[in-house]
Amino acid sequence: EEYGISKFITEDTIRSRHTRGRLCASHHGTPSPVESAEMALVKIYVQMGKIRQPLTRPHTVNVFNDLIRGTCLQELLYEFQHVQSPESMSLGSCGLTWWKG
Repeated sequence: EEYGISKFITEDTIRSRHTRGRLCASHHGTPSPVESAEMALVKIYVQMGKIRQPLTRPHTVNVFNDLIRGTCLQELLYEFQHVQSPESMSLGSCGLTWWKG
């Protein structure tokens, strides 16, 4: 709890990472199912900035949800979210948590 870690990490885990010289875990979680569409959003974001119409966080989330709506990416996102948090009320769409990474 001291460093915001709620799970117990064994001393052997720390020692083995230190021995290998890799203190950070090599796997940072499951990749996002909508990662391929995120580059398209970045291009839109850059263009909007160039014409001096930057997008706010809520607008960016709305644009991204519009971008994936009705595509196979939305279905993949739905399936991913259903496994990760089945009680969610917004399966198949991204929210501000997605924006934060």
